[in-house]
Amino acid sequence: MKPITLFTQLFIISLVVSLCACTEDLQVTPGITATNVPAATLTSTAAKISPLTPTTAPLPSPTPTEALPCQQNWCVKAGDFWFQRPIQPPGNEQFDPRYTYGSTEFGTREPHPGVDLANAVGTHVTAAADGTVVVAGNDKTTLYGPAPDFYGNLIILQHHLPQSDQPVFTLYGHLSKIDVAVGDQVKAGQTIGEVGSTGYAIGAHLHFEVRIGSYDFKSIRNPALYLDPLPSPSGEPYGLIVGRIIDTDNQNVRVKLTIQQLDQNNQSVDQFFPEIYDPSIPSDPAWNDTFSLADLQAGHYRLAFEYLYKLYDLTFQVLPGKVTVITMTVPAS
Repeated sequence: MKPITLFTQLFIISLVVSLCACTEDLQVTPGITATNVPAATLTSTAAKISPLTPTTAPLPSPTPTEALPCQQNWCVKAGDFWFQRPIQPPGNEQFDPRYTYGSTEFGTREPHPGVDLANAVGTHVTAAADGTVVVAGNDKTTLYGPAPDFYGNLIILQHHLPQSDQPVFTLYGHLSKIDVAVGDQVKAGQTIGEVGSTGYAIGAHLHFEVRIGSYDFKSIRNPALYLDPLPSPSGEPYGLIVGRIIDTDNQNVRVKLTIQQLDQNNQSVDQFFPEIYDPSIPSDPAWNDTFSLADLQAGHYRLAFEYLYKLYDLTFQVLPGKVTVITMTVPAS
């Protein structure tokens, strides 16, 4: 998508001002409790949606990480970061932002049950935590996903973690080489295989999944919620956004989202377009997530979307190494 021009921003500012009389507050189900950031703004305007409109009011300084506030429509909480990244430096540890958990690349691909880490064939794949190998082979005859040979060569590890009262599993797919066998005990960071492009793979990468309670396909969860955040260029860890858009009948709503990163003058410096999960991909019962955005620098952000010809707008904060949880409610159609 092309960046928003200054002309477009100025036009939208005047449009929003002229429509301010139509603004109405939304009623939203409270989120997870926490404690001390600026109040969120969530408004709707009876206008056809336009690109996001920065305001001129400067934003307050970032809130210290010890202060975990909760507002009506969003709050910040500690994450369940149980696992280290399954690719170690100098390999690429970042998720492919184009094809995240639950996404379809906006209708061009099958729903994605995990995250991808693009790396060259032969890059070492490491165990995300101590565990036991329960699957080491391929899925040509045994179904572990939506179709035979979906993962190609794969490994599944079982983990018994003190943070979970259920067994937790991690899956490593599209491997070119498998270095472990069923029954092996592995340690976090141990090499278990190598990146490849077997199965349903476009280019060489590691496909990584988290499954909770069982290693059947219905137990998949968003891996971004369980993998350690990477350090940002400033040295502090990145933050994470998860959220849900629901209607007044408590039904999930699929809309096109735009999230802008804001500077201290409330001007957009970057923007993202997270996709609402495909209905076939489950949310995590602990998070009620239907969209997410990982590896974000701490700071202020704005989320906006159109629904029933109204623009909904929420300003919120991301803190280092924390999860910002967003819940927004719209009228039932």
